[in-house]
Amino acid sequence: MRLRLRLARLQQDHPAAIELVRLLAKHRAYSAQASASLLRGLVLDTLRAARDPAALLQAWRALEPAERAMPELALAALEQWDRLGEGSAAADALPGARRWLEESLQLGWGRYASLDADLRRRWLLRLEAELPRLGSNWLAQIEQAQQRQPADAGLQYLAGQAYLQRQLWGKAATLLGQASSQLTDPELARRCWRSLARLAEERGDAEAAQAAWKKAALI
Repeated sequence: MRLRLRLARLQQDHPAAIELVRLLAKHRAYSAQASASLLRGLVLDTLRAARDPAALLQAWRALEPAERAMPELALAALEQWDRLGEGSAAADALPGARRWLEESLQLGWGRYASLDADLRRRWLLRLEAELPRLGSNWLAQIEQAQQRQPADAGLQYLAGQAYLQRQLWGKAATLLGQASSQLTDPELARRCWRSLARLAEERGDAEAAQAAWKKAALI
């Protein structure tokens, strides 16, 4: 069976390789940790190899429930959706896509507190990109999470961007201002200062806007 797995991997037959790893795991041919790591890598390869939205959804639906519950795999699927250049129109046209997008976003959001720093950063950016299409229920969830963890710079950032998207300038300025002094990730910090610059322009404060643009450029 291990030989068949090697052959499937060489041929980049990802579905066959995934099924073989599952079987090997059941027979305890690998340790639980090794099996999980190998399976995760193969699933990531499968998702990233999808060439169109239908293939991506098919690959996702072929996963077992425990695999679909992994935030890193849900994020990889969402990122591949973005790489395919698909947006809201494609989600509406492809049966089940809209529901899948919502469920995947909720999965990552529900596990936010348990994620490592890199996964948190990637989820924040993915959720930020989706803000224009998220309903008021999402704003309420983001607000509540930020209020429960007021010192979390990532949640300050996301809530600030959500307020900015909805033109709640004062709330946006407060939270983004707090986040700007605490964010350690360069990309998030740059985006934060750029938003602060736009807020300053909105209120007609050219000096503050220039200073914020400069800070963003220096990161």
